[in-house]
Amino acid sequence: MLALTELYGISGELRGLDSERDLNFRVTTADGQNYLLKISNADEPLNIIDFEITVLLHLAINAPHLPVPRIQTSLTGDYVCTTIAANGNEHKVRLLSFLPGEVISELPRSSELIASQGKLSAQMALALQGFFHSAAGNRELLWDVREITSLRPIVTTIDDKQTQVFLLNIIDDFLKDIKPELIHLRSQIAHMDLSRYNMVADSQAANEVSGILDFGDMHHGPLVQDIAIAIADVLQPDPTPLLSAQQFLRAYNQQLPLLTQEIDLLYDLVLVYLTAYYLILVSRGESYYASDQAGVLKAITDLHGQGRDQVTALFRQACGQPFPAGIAAGEVAALIAKRKQVMGEPLYVFYQPPLNITHGKGVYLYDHSGKAYLDSYNNVAMLGHCHPHVSQAIARQSHQLNTNTRYICGEIIAYAARLTSLMPAGLSNAFFVNSGSEANDLAWLMAEAYTGNQGAIIVEDAYHGWTKAVGALSPSGKPSAELASHVRTVAVPDHYRNPDMSEAELLDHHAQLIDQAIESLAKAGLKPALCIVDSAFCSNGVLTPPIGFVSTLFDKVRNAGGLCVADEVQSGFGRMGASMWGFSHHQVTPDIVTLGKPMANGYPMGAVVTRPDILAAASEGGALFATFGGNNVAAAAAYALLDVIDQEKLLENSDNIGRYLKSGLEHLCTKHSIIGDVRGSGLMLGVELVSDRHSRKPAPQTTEMLLQIMANKGVLLGADGPHGNVIKMRPPLVLNKQQANDLLQRLDEGFSEVIIS
Repeated sequence: MLALTELYGISGELRGLDSERDLNFRVTTADGQNYLLKISNADEPLNIIDFEITVLLHLAINAPHLPVPRIQTSLTGDYVCTTIAANGNEHKVRLLSFLPGEVISELPRSSELIASQGKLSAQMALALQGFFHSAAGNRELLWDVREITSLRPIVTTIDDKQTQVFLLNIIDDFLKDIKPELIHLRSQIAHMDLSRYNMVADSQAANEVSGILDFGDMHHGPLVQDIAIAIADVLQPDPTPLLSAQQFLRAYNQQLPLLTQEIDLLYDLVLVYLTAYYLILVSRGESYYASDQAGVLKAITDLHGQGRDQVTALFRQACGQPFPAGIAAGEVAALIAKRKQVMGEPLYVFYQPPLNITHGKGVYLYDHSGKAYLDSYNNVAMLGHCHPHVSQAIARQSHQLNTNTRYICGEIIAYAARLTSLMPAGLSNAFFVNSGSEANDLAWLMAEAYTGNQGAIIVEDAYHGWTKAVGALSPSGKPSAELASHVRTVAVPDHYRNPDMSEAELLDHHAQLIDQAIESLAKAGLKPALCIVDSAFCSNGVLTPPIGFVSTLFDKVRNAGGLCVADEVQSGFGRMGASMWGFSHHQVTPDIVTLGKPMANGYPMGAVVTRPDILAAASEGGALFATFGGNNVAAAAAYALLDVIDQEKLLENSDNIGRYLKSGLEHLCTKHSIIGDVRGSGLMLGVELVSDRHSRKPAPQTTEMLLQIMANKGVLLGADGPHGNVIKMRPPLVLNKQQANDLLQRLDEGFSEVIIS
């Protein structure tokens, strides 16, 4: 059949092996050596053959410990040769080393063998990270679940109508909910068929995989898809399938930790892969596959019967992650009691009863029962909860290095350069801390050191943090009598509560208030070291003062010898729409910018950005240093956040969806008399509730009631303002139009219910 001697200089006995597309032969030479002779299908593209060869060469160099075949060269030094069949067709020929052992589908299952499968599967994926080949990205394979629409017509050939509906629902759910999520996950070239038919083990020591076979289904795709295929195979012949899947995952995760988003998609991916496998068997029609069909269908129904929450909880447990759901109501009560015992009674919680939030994704949070809440309040997760790009950056960096800025580390330098490039000219130095409170505390230290002054000008009802120094600059919720002696406040222009004053009159009046505050400090022998402004005026009720108020404040404070600080903890990174920074909306340039909670999408990080001369003055008394400020993982997370803002055009989205949402709220204002005012910009919006539109009397109790009604409806909102009567809305910047409509519809219902109440 083939001149082995002419091509490879060997001869021996040939024994045919099972194969789906190619002809495979075991070659045993006279001296007992064994090889695998592979004759490709005549229709196999040459670039696919080259792909398989290149992968094996890559693994031989980069992962020599992996038990995979080694490609052999011909007498002419080629990896692939050509032979002509009797029918005249040209076939490509390869010779590989032969991996001894029994295919593990023929061996008894054991927990050790399953763990070995998981370990080697992960090591294979690790070895292929960073590898690419042009043939990997555009393969059309039946086994690729992303192409399951091509198998959908087969469903109609199934006799049992109930099975048809069952499988169609699985396919449709995958296409609607799961497939769109795959593009956000880490992807690479992977084996994509690590089944028990493609692994061998020594029959005398059958607890460890000794070889990985068949690289014919490799392609580029989500890593979790490779894992799902392996788990689907583990489930099928097993009396305790989920236990075996846990054993596989535990071993895999020890080698290559999985991301939460990947684990949470495994149930659906395994289900749809088994569905694809079943439909392929049905399409072949041979009676030989009848028992396989029954077994696969049973695996599908059994897995579906367990349910997503239970299976995902088990998968998370195997990977050392918290359960996403499944906590009984009694257990929640026990958690509340335990929290009070170990964390103290005074800790503040949202809503009554408190929500037991177990996981989040995008704009949604989920409680212990699996109920979804549209999060329109928690602005820490600027990009939405658990954004895959940020989560991957955190995971990747935490596996490499996490230390402090006493060392020269590229991650924080790259981030500082990128951050300062987004600031106005002159604000070219960044110092990193862990929170907005720390950032504002440091801004106060800098201002005192640079100016030599000890006074502060702040706006009424401001909030800038909870350290002792910054707490003095945060009168929100405190009686005016409690103001520190070095602090003076000025009111923020509020046109809603001063409807008879023109914009010019408001500005003139508040300019006088600023002068009075500075004069009051002077009478006490003080000059302002700083004024500090939250660009969104959140704690004031998301006020939007006329353009000119902030610039007047800054000018007057500078003339009095102070610095001007923009607190961008709540307003920065596109929150207010169109511009990256809230201070841009006031047409000012601060001397110091402080940043906090959203800058790394929830990973603890804060920053102070300022001029070099200000930072130098603050450092004269000793080097500034924060142990965890600017650590490598925080830098990676923050850098990833800027990536997403750029790539997903979130400044534009914040502006467009913010305008759409505000317009919808203004429409609700025409329907519900308790809405007094709608204000804000971008996705930082406020809705002031009043008991009477004419008197504009604040309605804090109604506001509190509405928050609870909305939480019951699955929407999370907050309240702010000096009277606690302003609904504060800060949804993630990824909020889309459909979600905005959902929010507006539920608010409409909530306003109606609270009026009836």
